[in-house]
Amino acid sequence: MGTMAEMNYTLLTERGLLRLSGADARTFLQGLMSNDVEGVKADNSVYAALLTPQGKFLFEIRRASCRERV
Repeated sequence: MGTMAEMNYTLLTERGLLRLSGADARTFLQGLMSNDVEGVKADNSVYAALLTPQGKFLFEIRRASCRERV
């Protein structure tokens, strides 16, 4: 299996794309996601739920890294 950079992707038009950057981006996401995001590197991704600050389900998401961006 190749790295994520070598893989092909399919655009899912019913889904959105969110790009976060900055020193606090990982910490921000860690507090809002149901899965551990600290282990995500450029060659993998994490399936998780995006939660409200109270822990209620909002959306299912896939979190991936792109170089230094989150």
